[in-house]
Amino acid sequence: MGFTFRKSISLGKGLRINMSKSGVGLSTGIKGARISLTPKGTRIYGGVGPIRYQKSFSSGSNIKYSSNTYSPSRSYSTSAPREETPVGCVYTIFVLIGLGLMTVSVELGVGFLILMGIILTLIELSPVRKSNRLMTKAHKSFGDTGYSDEGIILLQDSIKANLSNTKAKLLLAKAYYLKRDYENAIPLFEEIKEIFSDFCEIHFYLGVSYHMTKQYEKAIVEFQEVDEEEEFGEFMKTINNKGICLVMLKKYDLAVQVFKEGLRRRKQEYVEIQKEMRYNLVCAYEKLDEMKLAKKELQRLYLIDANFKDVKERISEK
Repeated sequence: MGFTFRKSISLGKGLRINMSKSGVGLSTGIKGARISLTPKGTRIYGGVGPIRYQKSFSSGSNIKYSSNTYSPSRSYSTSAPREETPVGCVYTIFVLIGLGLMTVSVELGVGFLILMGIILTLIELSPVRKSNRLMTKAHKSFGDTGYSDEGIILLQDSIKANLSNTKAKLLLAKAYYLKRDYENAIPLFEEIKEIFSDFCEIHFYLGVSYHMTKQYEKAIVEFQEVDEEEEFGEFMKTINNKGICLVMLKKYDLAVQVFKEGLRRRKQEYVEIQKEMRYNLVCAYEKLDEMKLAKKELQRLYLIDANFKDVKERISEK
């Protein structure tokens, strides 16, 4: 069984300092109304007779999210920009100012804290805060899949509440992408890709979305934005996908160059994706009627992994 600790010290004039395990807070008010400021946020009480009102505002939370592609890999992750939390950010400053004013006049300090409480309440009720709350709720509903129908609806409502909420648009685009709803993902990624210009994964997601909707030229443009960013977790997949798009456009010579460039990279973690590249290189050579080169690459792949796709069967046919 746990224990609780709480101590309240009256400073007079309706002002109290409250101490507990969760921290130190300050509360003040007049008859029928009280504002309490704590490290966890702001709480407002009010009432006359049997009518009571109570509202709490927390200091907010982080939003994180991890990347994925149409393949099972989840090796690359990043953090979405943090939700703004005005209550949490200015709480301490307001308390310190209020306490400072009380050394001059208790009435002045109390009045200042009440005024700030009203201002923070108005901020919390603003469209921006409503949008952010919906966004946070949506993210919590995503679970392991990275998306949910409920979360998508909440993000749509979040954007309606605040059309400039680019963070919600980023999460919604990602949710559509993971749901393989590329038609809806594309316009959102296009809208925000310049805003989040440092996020290589947005260009990758957009490139895959264009690829999956057979818009190969546009896909190549997006893949070119990140195919030299070797720190990016899906770097080699970007090169491979670009080569596939060139094959689909029947630009086989260029595809061969891209696949060979990818195969020149030497890192242990590239082994699996390079099997895919070499297999695709075989197909590109066959399209060019370069059967000797195709057979040579197929033999190399056989030595690396004879059980990869249909390599064993194709070797026996050559």
